[in-house]
Amino acid sequence: MKPLNLELFVFVLVVEHEYGVDIWVHSTEEKAKESLEKYVLSWWSHEIDTMEWIDEPPPVGREEVIKKYFECVPHEAWRITKLNIDDDEEGGR
Repeated sequence: MKPLNLELFVFVLVVEHEYGVDIWVHSTEEKAKESLEKYVLSWWSHEIDTMEWIDEPPPVGREEVIKKYFECVPHEAWRITKLNIDDDEEGGR
């Protein structure tokens, strides 16, 4: 019987900040973006609310709040990378 040729992927979210790097692994890109949105909203009051020149609540919408946060907090960066999990590589099943 011929083995199934399945491609399995994970989505790795990396956020670099002044205290180091946070890394999350998700099964979908949507879940990775949801996690990034949660990160942004959890740090909004610490990072954004302390800036005197910004006097507004977080924008509505995932893409908008992520964009605004990283525009206002230039010392932080993020990326989502799609990785193929290859069972034929060393350490596979």
